Amino acid sequence: MEIIEALKNVGGFILKGVGEPEYYLGRDVDGSANLEKDGDKTKLSAKTYIKNMVDRVEKEFNITLRNYHSSLEGGYHPELDTTPLLNDDGITRYMMCIGCINWAVTIGSFDTMFAAITMASYSAVPREGHLKVVLHIIGYLKYHANGAIQMIVAKPNFRLDDDSDIVAIKWRERQISSYMA
Repeated sequence: MEIIEALKNVGGFILKGVGEPEYYLGRDVDGSANLEKDGDKTKLSAKTYIKNMVDRVEKEFNITLRNYHSSLEGGYHPELDTTPLLNDDGITRYMMCIGCINWAVTIGSFDTMFAAITMASYSAVPREGHLKVVLHIIGYLKYHANGAIQMIVAKPNFRLDDDSDIVAIKWRERQISSYMA
Protein backbone atom coordinates (compact mmCIF):
# COMPACT_ATOMS: atom_id res chain seq x y z
CA MET A 1 0.00 0.00 0.00
CA GLU A 2 3.05 2.29 0.35
CA ILE A 3 3.43 2.37 -3.42
CA ILE A 4 -0.22 3.36 -3.82
CA GLU A 5 0.21 6.23 -1.36
CA ALA A 6 3.34 7.40 -3.21
CA LEU A 7 1.47 7.41 -6.52
CA LYS A 8 -1.32 9.46 -4.96
CA ASN A 9 0.88 11.97 -3.09
CA VAL A 10 3.90 12.40 -5.37
CA GLY A 11 2.38 11.73 -8.75
CA GLY A 12 -0.99 13.27 -8.06
CA PHE A 13 -2.77 10.30 -9.61
CA ILE A 14 -6.41 9.65 -8.87
CA LEU A 15 -6.76 5.92 -8.21
CA LYS A 16 -10.08 4.10 -8.12
CA GLY A 17 -10.82 0.67 -6.71
CA VAL A 18 -7.63 0.56 -4.68
CA GLY A 19 -7.40 -1.79 -1.74
CA GLU A 20 -7.28 -5.43 -0.86
CA PRO A 21 -8.62 -7.55 -3.74
CA GLU A 22 -12.01 -9.16 -3.20
CA TYR A 23 -12.34 -10.95 -6.54
CA TYR A 24 -9.51 -11.85 -8.90
CA LEU A 25 -9.54 -14.09 -12.02
CA GLY A 26 -12.80 -15.69 -10.95
CA ARG A 27 -11.70 -16.31 -7.38
CA ASP A 28 -13.14 -14.75 -4.27
CA VAL A 29 -10.24 -13.47 -2.17
CA ASP A 30 -10.62 -13.15 1.59
CA GLY A 31 -7.48 -11.89 3.29
CA SER A 32 -9.12 -11.74 6.71
CA ALA A 33 -9.11 -15.50 7.30
CA ASN A 34 -8.14 -16.02 10.95
CA LEU A 35 -5.95 -19.09 10.81
CA GLU A 36 -2.68 -18.55 12.67
CA LYS A 37 -0.85 -15.89 14.66
CA ASP A 38 1.97 -15.25 12.15
CA GLY A 39 2.17 -14.89 8.41
CA ASP A 40 -0.17 -13.68 5.72
CA LYS A 41 -3.52 -15.42 5.58
CA THR A 42 -5.63 -15.71 2.45
CA LYS A 43 -8.70 -17.76 1.61
CA LEU A 44 -9.52 -18.34 -2.06
CA SER A 45 -12.83 -19.73 -3.28
CA ALA A 46 -14.72 -20.10 -6.55
CA LYS A 47 -18.14 -19.34 -5.07
CA THR A 48 -18.93 -16.19 -7.08
CA TYR A 49 -17.57 -17.68 -10.33
CA ILE A 50 -19.66 -20.82 -9.90
CA LYS A 51 -22.79 -18.76 -9.15
CA ASN A 52 -22.24 -16.68 -12.31
CA MET A 53 -21.51 -19.81 -14.36
CA VAL A 54 -24.65 -21.57 -13.11
CA ASP A 55 -26.79 -18.50 -13.84
CA ARG A 56 -25.40 -18.35 -17.38
CA VAL A 57 -25.91 -22.08 -18.03
CA GLU A 58 -29.45 -22.08 -16.61
CA LYS A 59 -30.32 -19.10 -18.81
CA GLU A 60 -28.62 -20.61 -21.89
CA PHE A 61 -30.40 -23.97 -21.56
CA ASN A 62 -33.61 -22.58 -19.96
CA ILE A 63 -33.39 -25.12 -17.11
CA THR A 64 -33.00 -25.24 -13.34
CA LEU A 65 -30.10 -27.44 -12.32
CA ARG A 66 -30.69 -30.06 -9.62
CA ASN A 67 -28.56 -31.00 -6.63
CA TYR A 68 -26.39 -34.09 -7.09
CA HIS A 69 -24.29 -35.81 -4.45
CA SER A 70 -21.34 -36.50 -6.74
CA SER A 71 -19.92 -34.83 -9.82
CA LEU A 72 -20.17 -38.03 -11.89
CA GLU A 73 -22.62 -40.90 -11.56
CA GLY A 74 -21.04 -44.15 -10.43
CA GLY A 75 -20.86 -46.71 -13.21
CA TYR A 76 -21.33 -44.19 -16.03
CA HIS A 77 -19.33 -45.05 -19.17
CA PRO A 78 -19.37 -42.14 -21.65
CA GLU A 79 -17.64 -44.28 -24.29
CA LEU A 80 -20.73 -46.52 -24.41
CA ASP A 81 -23.18 -43.64 -24.94
CA THR A 82 -25.33 -44.21 -28.04
CA THR A 83 -27.57 -41.14 -27.85
CA PRO A 84 -27.73 -38.92 -30.98
CA LEU A 85 -24.80 -36.64 -31.80
CA LEU A 86 -25.19 -32.95 -30.98
CA ASN A 87 -25.66 -30.46 -33.82
CA ASP A 88 -23.22 -27.56 -34.32
CA ASP A 89 -25.08 -25.34 -31.84
CA GLY A 90 -25.14 -28.15 -29.29
CA ILE A 91 -21.39 -28.75 -29.73
CA THR A 92 -20.71 -25.04 -29.12
CA ARG A 93 -22.82 -25.07 -25.96
CA TYR A 94 -21.14 -28.31 -24.80
CA MET A 95 -17.68 -26.77 -25.27
CA MET A 96 -18.79 -23.63 -23.40
CA CYS A 97 -19.87 -25.79 -20.44
CA ILE A 98 -16.62 -27.79 -20.52
CA GLY A 99 -14.60 -24.56 -20.55
CA CYS A 100 -16.56 -23.22 -17.57
CA ILE A 101 -16.06 -26.43 -15.61
CA ASN A 102 -12.34 -26.50 -16.45
CA TRP A 103 -11.92 -22.96 -15.14
CA ALA A 104 -13.82 -23.87 -11.97
CA VAL A 105 -11.33 -26.74 -11.48
CA THR A 106 -8.39 -24.41 -12.15
CA ILE A 107 -9.50 -21.92 -9.49
CA GLY A 108 -10.23 -24.48 -6.80
CA SER A 109 -13.09 -26.90 -7.45
CA PHE A 110 -10.74 -29.85 -7.54
CA ASP A 111 -13.48 -32.34 -6.67
CA THR A 112 -14.79 -32.12 -10.25
CA MET A 113 -11.44 -32.56 -12.01
CA PHE A 114 -11.87 -36.23 -12.98
CA ALA A 115 -15.38 -35.62 -14.31
CA ALA A 116 -14.22 -32.52 -16.22
CA ILE A 117 -11.30 -34.30 -17.86
CA THR A 118 -13.41 -37.33 -18.71
CA MET A 119 -16.14 -35.31 -20.39
CA ALA A 120 -13.70 -32.90 -22.10
CA SER A 121 -12.28 -35.84 -24.05
CA TYR A 122 -15.63 -36.02 -25.91
CA SER A 123 -15.61 -32.36 -27.01
CA ALA A 124 -14.90 -33.17 -30.67
CA VAL A 125 -18.04 -35.30 -31.14
CA PRO A 126 -20.27 -34.99 -28.09
CA ARG A 127 -23.59 -36.76 -27.77
CA GLU A 128 -26.81 -35.71 -26.05
CA GLY A 129 -26.01 -38.03 -23.15
CA HIS A 130 -22.62 -36.36 -22.72
CA LEU A 131 -24.32 -32.96 -22.50
CA LYS A 132 -26.67 -34.26 -19.80
CA VAL A 133 -23.67 -35.43 -17.78
CA VAL A 134 -21.94 -32.05 -18.19
CA LEU A 135 -25.09 -30.34 -16.90
CA HIS A 136 -25.06 -32.86 -14.04
CA ILE A 137 -21.50 -31.70 -13.16
CA ILE A 138 -22.58 -28.05 -13.20
CA GLY A 139 -25.60 -28.96 -11.05
CA TYR A 140 -23.23 -30.58 -8.57
CA LEU A 141 -21.09 -27.42 -8.51
CA LYS A 142 -24.17 -25.25 -7.95
CA TYR A 143 -24.88 -26.90 -4.60
CA HIS A 144 -21.29 -27.67 -3.55
CA ALA A 145 -19.51 -24.34 -4.10
CA ASN A 146 -18.51 -23.69 -0.50
CA GLY A 147 -15.01 -25.14 -0.71
CA ALA A 148 -12.05 -22.84 -0.30
CA ILE A 149 -8.27 -22.97 -0.28
CA GLN A 150 -6.77 -21.42 2.80
CA MET A 151 -3.12 -20.45 2.64
CA ILE A 152 -0.71 -19.34 5.31
CA VAL A 153 2.49 -17.90 3.92
CA ALA A 154 5.28 -16.74 6.21
CA LYS A 155 7.14 -13.59 5.28
CA PRO A 156 10.68 -14.28 3.99
CA ASN A 157 13.75 -13.08 5.86
CA PHE A 158 16.26 -11.70 3.31
CA ARG A 159 19.94 -11.57 4.19
CA LEU A 160 23.23 -11.29 2.28
CA ASP A 161 25.17 -14.55 2.29
CA ASP A 162 28.71 -13.97 3.66
CA ASP A 163 30.28 -16.59 1.38
CA SER A 164 29.04 -15.20 -1.93
CA ASP A 165 27.40 -12.22 -3.57
CA ILE A 166 24.02 -13.84 -3.89
CA VAL A 167 21.06 -13.14 -1.69
CA ALA A 168 20.00 -16.15 0.34
CA ILE A 169 16.36 -16.32 1.15
CA LYS A 170 15.67 -18.00 4.45
CA TRP A 171 12.15 -18.61 5.53
CA ARG A 172 11.52 -17.47 9.07
CA GLU A 173 9.35 -20.52 9.56
CA ARG A 174 8.60 -23.32 7.15
CA GLN A 175 4.98 -22.35 7.33
CA ILE A 176 4.01 -22.42 3.69
CA SER A 177 0.97 -24.60 3.47
CA SER A 178 -2.37 -24.83 1.82
CA TYR A 179 -5.32 -27.04 2.54
CA MET A 180 -8.92 -27.38 1.57
CA ALA A 181 -11.36 -25.77 3.95
